[in-house]
Amino acid sequence: MSCARNVAAVAVIVRGAHDGAVVPGTTGPITSHGAALATSEHADMLFIQRATDERDRWSGHVAFPGGRCAPGESPLQTVVREVHEEIGVDLRDASMFTFVGRLRPLVKAGADLIIHAFVVVQVSPGPLVVVRDAREVADVFWVSLRRLHRSAVDFDVYAVSDFVARYPPALRVVFRSLPRQWFALPAIAVDGAPRYLWGISLELVRSLLSAANHDARASALSPRAGAVLMTRSNELWLWLSSNYCCRRSRTTG
Repeated sequence: MSCARNVAAVAVIVRGAHDGAVVPGTTGPITSHGAALATSEHADMLFIQRATDERDRWSGHVAFPGGRCAPGESPLQTVVREVHEEIGVDLRDASMFTFVGRLRPLVKAGADLIIHAFVVVQVSPGPLVVVRDAREVADVFWVSLRRLHRSAVDFDVYAVSDFVARYPPALRVVFRSLPRQWFALPAIAVDGAPRYLWGISLELVRSLLSAANHDARASALSPRAGAVLMTRSNELWLWLSSNYCCRRSRTTG
């Protein structure tokens, strides 16, 4: 399958989940077994921090390595190429990695983007050597799955007007008819910098946790869990409970 221009592919790379047993490789839809392996609390997940670039709408964000498809590529070919370009890692090295499946495609209407996420387990116990492209990647780092499972979930409050311009006209009318045009999105701190994980990348983590049947945690990380629209009766409560998150400066992804 070749990609359309609005398709991207990313790699969810996990280390420390492999106990020496044979891991069945697949690039098909991920199974609950594959997802459970990739979400073990003993494992770590690889993230990048995108380089600062005023032309990039995700500048400085915490993200998974990957990028947009080139003409004629499949999503799998894209993720292999992009990961090698961004961090110098060859996902085709079977002595080092095994693909354990792909998540359900994530459709982001506002960004006109479809994201395919491939889950990859590092099967070699050796260190992963990365050579980042500084033009695209500011940092490469690992985050403990224990942190992703247990970190407190924070919420940022946003005005719908910040996002509504990206949607089709019919949806803009719906959003603007709502009683108070605010909503909340979840985020979690991934290290002491602090760097925050949210948006597309957090949605992919949530999707993986859901596939592994970690339903309670997946629900807590869902944008819908925090998407409480303000009314005159709950505006002050929601604003205070968000800890004025929308005013804080943070590095996000």
